[in-house]
Amino acid sequence: MQEVHATPQTKLSYFGTIKPSVLLVWRASPRFFLALLSITLFSSLVSPATILINSKLFGILALAIRKPEADSGLVREIMMLLVSLGVVTVLGQVLNGLGDAVQRLFQKRAANYVQGILVEKTAAMDLAFFEDPAFHDQMQKASSEAGSRPMMIVQQLMQVASSLTIIISLGSMVLLWHVWILPVILLSPLLLMRLSASIAAEEVNLIAKRIEIDRKAQYLKTVLTDDAPAKEVRLFSLRPFLLSRLRGLWAEIYNHELQLAKGKLLSRGVLGAILSLDRPLLIGYAVMQLLQRQITFGKFSLYTQSIFALQSGFRALATALAQLHESHLFAANLFRFLSLQPEVEAPRIEGAAKCISATPHIEFRNVSFRYPNTDSLVLNDVSFALRPGEVVALAGENGSGKTTIVKLLAGLYEPIAGQILLDGVDIVKLDREKLRSYFSMTLQDFRIYNFPVYENIGIGSLEFINNKTEIEAAARQTGLDKIVQALPHKYDTVLGRQFKRGHEFSGGRRQLVALSRALIRNAPILVMDEPTAALDVHNERHFFHLLLSKRRSSTQSVLLITHRMTAVRHAQRILVLESGKLVEEGAHDDLMARQGHYSKMFNAQVKMYGESWLNEADGFTSEPSTFAVHSTPGS
Repeated sequence: MQEVHATPQTKLSYFGTIKPSVLLVWRASPRFFLALLSITLFSSLVSPATILINSKLFGILALAIRKPEADSGLVREIMMLLVSLGVVTVLGQVLNGLGDAVQRLFQKRAANYVQGILVEKTAAMDLAFFEDPAFHDQMQKASSEAGSRPMMIVQQLMQVASSLTIIISLGSMVLLWHVWILPVILLSPLLLMRLSASIAAEEVNLIAKRIEIDRKAQYLKTVLTDDAPAKEVRLFSLRPFLLSRLRGLWAEIYNHELQLAKGKLLSRGVLGAILSLDRPLLIGYAVMQLLQRQITFGKFSLYTQSIFALQSGFRALATALAQLHESHLFAANLFRFLSLQPEVEAPRIEGAAKCISATPHIEFRNVSFRYPNTDSLVLNDVSFALRPGEVVALAGENGSGKTTIVKLLAGLYEPIAGQILLDGVDIVKLDREKLRSYFSMTLQDFRIYNFPVYENIGIGSLEFINNKTEIEAAARQTGLDKIVQALPHKYDTVLGRQFKRGHEFSGGRRQLVALSRALIRNAPILVMDEPTAALDVHNERHFFHLLLSKRRSSTQSVLLITHRMTAVRHAQRILVLESGKLVEEGAHDDLMARQGHYSKMFNAQVKMYGESWLNEADGFTSEPSTFAVHSTPGS
């Protein structure tokens, strides 16, 4: 099994970020892409057209002033130019309004599309990645840019195209006047672009350095505002303590921004002030040319407006290129993250599951495991089998490796040595979705979602997500149905207070939801990791009676982990773990007779709770029970 590390900060070329950004935005909506590009290019022609019409109009007006007598030809030409100016102006306004609307809608469409890809990628990564702080840093950097950077890159490229259109159309006119004017106009934007690129690099480096601070601030904000920790925050009067820490982090973030802003203001402000002198100097030269009668009034208007427009065009081009460089640096975080590849969750070659029966035989063969980026073994050369229809319990102290066995069986991790076999097929060859279809699992850290009760149960098997008959049947088996029927909106009640029609369940009732979720899943193997930890005695007895006493199908296997020895002792076999090793195996009576590790654990609970505690198991048997399945994979 590979060690998990975040992708190194490899430097991506412009082509490595610009091209995939354009492709992402194109795939989000080709129609919006083409519409925005067309509007941008047509809008860029409005300024040159306006300048040409204005210069022509000023030239004719100057001629009319010199010839006071009425000239119908001049009047007609002036009227035509005014109409043309009006048409171009109206067209420019229409294009601007249309462009704003298209850009806003396209931005939202593209942001949703890219965020969807990012979320899908994150959800497909191995569980081990989520236990690596470097991965969380990388995910934070990627997600902060995912919604905007690809679209910004496209907009900046279109701005480059628009600026070039203006520069080419007007630059040719200035070149025909004096060649040296164009380089003078170009000098200021080039220097500003160089400065902007340097500032952008500093900003990217700053954000990279403080990414963990940002994550800590976001975490503390969540602790203060989320419903899950809300009770403890109030019970322990944590609000001032947490706020103080949060404000300290915000102050640190602000100081970073302040230093960057000072650098921007000093460098960009001073350079900008110096470079802004080129415009009055060039206009002064044009005035001298006019006064010396080397150019006409119309030419003067054409050249001065062209100089203004070219300066704006060059600066817009420089700004767009600088922003493109900045976006390239930020977008690199997104594409580095998207380049990550899972190993455990990676797709497998189809066909490996054909040899597996509907009720598979499970075997752990010399399995060893340690969690990624750690040194100590959690499981050490563990071997055991779980036969179809058998009830097997795992026993051992906390940290002995019981839950790790469940995680390996579910394919959330892969062993570093040994094999886990289903009917002789190594599960590393099985597609993860197919592998997990054989199991119905209730984990210690199960989640209750802010969904209606129906969906909270139905997500155990999505094929039944809308089958209320099956959902209610599962709830009746666990006793949850009586609780739900007392709610104002019954099974439509949202679990949690974050949305309308919400209701908060106690820990025990939440566990009944998780157990109902496990019951509805079509799986031949039931894996229960502390399934009754939050239940009261009545509900716990009901569940174990259901699990161990009324199973109708003898082909359904059960792997049970619980600290309740009254339940463990009724398993057909008990596997005893100690420090990651399988130290004992057998039925309850056999293990008690050995007076080994299991016997000590069992007697410790008897001593703690008294002999009457054993009477809680009255009615439990190891005979087949009613814990039935709907169907089984491959059947």
